Amino acid sequence: MRFLILLLLPLALAARDVRLLRIEAPEDAPSRVFVVRGEVAFEMDVPRLSPSRARLRVGAEAARLRLALERPTRERPLPADAPSIDLPAGEDDLLVVLFPREGAGALAVQGLPVALTRDPARAGAFLWMNLSDRTLLVRFGPALTAVPPGQGRLAVPPVAPGGAFPVLIDLAARQPADEPQPMVRATWTRHDSGRQLMFVLPDAERVVPRIVSVPDVEPPAAPPGPEGRPGDGSRVAPAGPSPRR
Repeated sequence: MRFLILLLLPLALAARDVRLLRIEAPEDAPSRVFVVRGEVAFEMDVPRLSPSRARLRVGAEAARLRLALERPTRERPLPADAPSIDLPAGEDDLLVVLFPREGAGALAVQGLPVALTRDPARAGAFLWMNLSDRTLLVRFGPALTAVPPGQGRLAVPPVAPGGAFPVLIDLAARQPADEPQPMVRATWTRHDSGRQLMFVLPDAERVVPRIVSVPDVEPPAAPPGPEGRPGDGSRVAPAGPSPRR
C-alpha cells in the first residue's frame, strides 16, 4: 500500500513519536501488541478508533517495524509472517493506522504510516486521509480542499472555536462531462480541543466511500509500566525463558 504522507513541517527534527490506531477491528482484536524494531521490543496499546496513549520514539531515518502478540525470544522468535510497517525517513510524528488484511489470526493487519504535525495552531482542523480510488472535494464554507486518492490534506474551518460552518463533501466526477457525486450536506461545529482525523474508506457495500472520524486529542501522560515509561523498550532476550510480564 502506498504511504500516505502529509508534509506539514520542515524536515529538521532528529526524532519523532509513533502512535498506533486500529480501525475496523474485530471484537476479539488484541488491545496491546509488541512493536519490534531490530532487537528491541516495545509493548504498546492499540485502542479502537483513538490513537494509542503509548508513543514509540524513533529517529528521523527510515525504519521497519514488526508487530507481534508476544515478546520475541530465542525460543519463540518473531513469526515470519509478522506484519511489517516501513516508516518513511524525515517526517514528523507518525500515526500508524492498522487495517484488516486477508489472513487468519488476531494480527491479520496491514499498517499505513501517516505523518502528523505538532503545530498547536492546527487544533480544530480536519486532517483528511483518502484511502479510496476517488478524489474527494471538501468544502468548509467558501474554502475548497481537494483530496486525491492515496493522499492527505488539512482543512481548517473558517470560523472561530465554537462556531458553526456549512460542510459540502462530494466525490469528484470521473469524466469532465459528469457532475460531482454528493456525499455530505451538513453543518459542523469547530472544536479546538484537538483535531479530527478523517478517513475515507472504500466500501464494497456502498455506492460511495465511507467516512470514519477519529478525534486526535492530546492525552495525559500514561503512568510508567513495569518495564519503564511508555515508549521504552526492552531487548529481545537472546536465550532463556521469556521475561515475566
